[in-house]
Amino acid sequence: ITTPTWLGRMPRFAGSTQHGKLKADEWRSFCTITLVYSLIKQWHDKDTRFQQMLANFMALISLVNIAHRRTLDHKAIADYRRATLDYLRGVKTLFLEQQLLPNHHAALHLSSMMQMFGPVISWRTFAFERYNGMIQAINHNSRIGELAVTFMRYFCMGSNIRAILAHGSKLPGAFNTVQDTFKDVFGSDVRGTFLNDSSVFDEEEGAVPYPPRSRRKRGELSTIARNLFSSLME
Repeated sequence: ITTPTWLGRMPRFAGSTQHGKLKADEWRSFCTITLVYSLIKQWHDKDTRFQQMLANFMALISLVNIAHRRTLDHKAIADYRRATLDYLRGVKTLFLEQQLLPNHHAALHLSSMMQMFGPVISWRTFAFERYNGMIQAINHNSRIGELAVTFMRYFCMGSNIRAILAHGSKLPGAFNTVQDTFKDVFGSDVRGTFLNDSSVFDEEEGAVPYPPRSRRKRGELSTIARNLFSSLME
C-alpha cells in the first residue's frame, strides 16, 4: 500500500516481537489504512461470521474517523454514537468471551463530550502523551531526585542546538556535519497526528529551515571548533 508522505511510518510486522510495541499513531495508521484494505480483501467472500466481523471492524473505523474530524455537527456526533453502539454490540455478539473494558465505556461518553466541547482535536491530550514518550526515551541513571535535572538538561540542550541550527547559512560549514547526529538524538517523526495537530497554526514568517544534511559518509570523522562544541553542550 502506497500512502501519502504526510502520514507517519506504517508499521511492519505488526503484532510480532520483531516490531515491538506500536505507538498510538502506528495503531491508527495500521487499523484505518492497512487493515481496511487487507481485511476487505481477505474476508469479503468468506462465510457469514467473517462478514459480521468485517462489519464490526468497519464500525470501529467509522467511529475513529469521526472522532478525528476537525469539524463536527449534530449529524456527525449522532453517527459517532451509532457507530460506537454498533461496534460494542458486535463485540458482545461475536466474541462471547470478551469483556468490555473501561475504554469501551468511556467511548460511550465521548459523544456527549463532543456535544459540549467540540472536536476532540481541540481538547485531547496527545501533546502530553508525546512529551511522555520523549521523556521515556531520555537516558538516565534511575536515581530518584536527579531525574528532573537530567530531563531538564536534555531539553535545554536540544533547545539550544535548535536555536543554533536555526541560523542556517550563517553557521560555519563544519557545523553542517553535526546535522545527522542531531536528528538522530533529538529528532522525531513529525508526520501523522503531530503534523495534523500542528498544521492548525500558521508557519512562522521568515523562519529559516535547517541546513541540508551533509554528504559525509557514515563512519567518517570530522571536527568543529571548540567554541562551537561548547555551545552545543551548554
